[in-house]
Amino acid sequence: MIVGHDKDEGAMFLPQFLNSPERMSEMDETYDVLGPVLLMTMDEQAVTDEDSGAANIYKTQYLDGPNANFSSENANKISRMMGDIRYTGPIHMGVDLLRKANQKPVYYYMYR
Repeated sequence: MIVGHDKDEGAMFLPQFLNSPERMSEMDETYDVLGPVLLMTMDEQAVTDEDSGAANIYKTQYLDGPNANFSSENANKISRMMGDIRYTGPIHMGVDLLRKANQKPVYYYMYR
């Protein structure tokens, strides 16, 4: 089995921000709710304080601090955060599970 991803998986999420400064402002103003919705594909009504905390940890790690904002200047960082959280991380975990459960080789690649 061959499984992989490219380094820019999160780029597909950028148009919704780059094409709408209002959406970026909305993310900044309501990140405690919209962060988990965007990053963890949650329903707004289901977001807990723990979910908000996790989203803020991601924001701090990827956007260089809790006060960083969603802006065109941070587009590459937003792309990387989205790609790692929504694609790369789950793919890596899936490959690890396949490797442990399967007697056949599993090949894992990242296209740059």
